[in-house]
Amino acid sequence: MKKMIYTVLVIIAFNIGISTVTHASYTPKQIIRARYVIPGAFFGALLGPLGLFVGGVTLDMMYQSSQNKNKNKNKHKHVLMNKSNMMSYAPFNEKKEATIFFKIANHTLTENEKLMLRNIAMLLKKEVTFTVDILGSTDPTGKKNNYNNQSLSKRRADVVADYLITMGVDKNRLSVQGVGAIETSNAEDYPNIRITKLKLMTQ
Repeated sequence: MKKMIYTVLVIIAFNIGISTVTHASYTPKQIIRARYVIPGAFFGALLGPLGLFVGGVTLDMMYQSSQNKNKNKNKHKHVLMNKSNMMSYAPFNEKKEATIFFKIANHTLTENEKLMLRNIAMLLKKEVTFTVDILGSTDPTGKKNNYNNQSLSKRRADVVADYLITMGVDKNRLSVQGVGAIETSNAEDYPNIRITKLKLMTQ
């Protein structure tokens, strides 16, 4: 019995030595953990001389499995953190953009659009380093590139900026531009280009 215990202890010592030599980055605490050493010693006791190899391999495989599980946990935490950061930009989307819609030939804000702008103002007052590019546009109805479209796109950008300023946002943090008509041959797209687009700049 004593001889068997002595043999097991010797195999454990050899397994620790092999793992230490072949994986110098392991800390003694990681190597000596019972859940890694005991299986190696068990196989070593059963297989005699081959136990030195089998035990070391078993120890290594179980440790690598544990490390992979930890990496997966950290990856999951990183994904959750990214989602949390993304949500902190609301009401901007994942591209850090928000859209204010207008009726045809109109630059008046609806109550729904005002609500979105109030939420944007709250974000900007909380994150004082953020700035916003404000780009007004129109659909291509009427003459191409005519003065009215350019003027209307600028008024749509201005009305958005003015509302944010009344909500306490510093005008120096807002870049305002009217880009005129956005060309498209599909009339169904018109409601989606009678807009003012806000682009959040976080750096």
